[in-house]
Amino acid sequence: MKATFLLISDNAALRTRLRELLRMTFTDAEVNEHDPVKEGWLGEDVDWRCHNLVFLDYGIEGDSGMDWFKVLRARQGFPAAVIFSGQADPEIAVKAIKAGAENYLACNSMNAEKLRAMITEILPELESRDVPSAANEPATKPKEKPQKPQSGSRVIRLPAKKSVVGRWPSIEGYKMIKQIGRGGMSTVYLAERGTDNRTVVIKMLSAALVDNKKSVIRSNQEFKLISRIDNPHIVRLYEHGTLGEVMYTVMEYFPGGDLKQRLREGGVDQGKALSCLYQIAKGLNAIHGCGIIHRDLKPGNIMFREDGSLAIIDFGISKDINSSLDLTNPDQVMGTPNYMAPEQGKGLCKPDARSDLYSLGVMLYEMLTGKKPYAASTGAAIIYKHLHDPVPQLPNRYYELQAVIDKTMAKFPQQRFNSAYDLLQFLDNDLRMDLLLGPVHTF
Repeated sequence: MKATFLLISDNAALRTRLRELLRMTFTDAEVNEHDPVKEGWLGEDVDWRCHNLVFLDYGIEGDSGMDWFKVLRARQGFPAAVIFSGQADPEIAVKAIKAGAENYLACNSMNAEKLRAMITEILPELESRDVPSAANEPATKPKEKPQKPQSGSRVIRLPAKKSVVGRWPSIEGYKMIKQIGRGGMSTVYLAERGTDNRTVVIKMLSAALVDNKKSVIRSNQEFKLISRIDNPHIVRLYEHGTLGEVMYTVMEYFPGGDLKQRLREGGVDQGKALSCLYQIAKGLNAIHGCGIIHRDLKPGNIMFREDGSLAIIDFGISKDINSSLDLTNPDQVMGTPNYMAPEQGKGLCKPDARSDLYSLGVMLYEMLTGKKPYAASTGAAIIYKHLHDPVPQLPNRYYELQAVIDKTMAKFPQQRFNSAYDLLQFLDNDLRMDLLLGPVHTF
């Protein structure tokens, strides 16, 4: 049989490395590639029977590959899959196997022989195939006429810009404009509210996750937590309901994009970094005052309005400290390694408001320097650095702000600001934000 493989990754270098290994191993194999960030995620209409084996990158959009594996695995006809990453990471390997992947591979330590052994163990029917060598190839080969791919033989991609009218969900009172995002947990649409023509965002929980009781409870919890807060630096949630078997939340639309995008486009100068720091601290002061801890504060969760003001979004793994309900397992690491407080990474103690302040300190450092404070090839290695490496030092030109980094990124919670309110007081009274920034704390 002729093997057909599908590589799903937003990392071109990893795709190239794996493609070359596959073609060395099975020279006549068909290797298809898909970049979900540039091309959109694969829709329900993909004929998975066209592929013998799928290779899915764990690190898509940071670390959401496993979320997408769980969604794709529920699709009809989804084939065997291997989760991969650049560097070897035992934690990812365990997660992959537990989630139902056939195996895990690290691209940078893989060779053709190892890859062949792995694939033939998954697909024994390929074992009898000899690996063609240069010595067995004819001196000259007739040129083959390029053939048009047969229907269903290639990857069917989601249109990046083209509308698929009629396939979008219909919610009474809202006019769907376009799909603007898709992740492992949900699909996001831009819509117009009929009562006032306001542009809104509708986030719909993936159908594959609706049967997951924790996912449903978490979605309900997010709306319950945030809808009770009236603060300009917290996302506004308008409505929460169900559409058949799908859950949805209607929320504020942010035309200015997120902080992650702005950092990618060239960084943030000192004035804008301080503006972000001040506004985020005000948002944290509001949620902490209501007994809520965010637990996943990062640039992708900081959104901008048209007037330059910002708001914190995505409270899906937040914790209400006044409630006994916690949807995370005791040994489960929640958050994003690059922005995670040490106590979150290793469970040294329960995260509290000071854990969010640590994440804010990491973002301030990244905004000022253009890089993350701790770099490593795996999430586990980054968590280790958060636990053991010294608090990062800012360049000399930002010496006045080093005290903020020291008091937000201290290794132990008791060494940090006690609250977002204390941080705001320090910014106003000790650091004199009015002199550094001026009276307008917006972009």
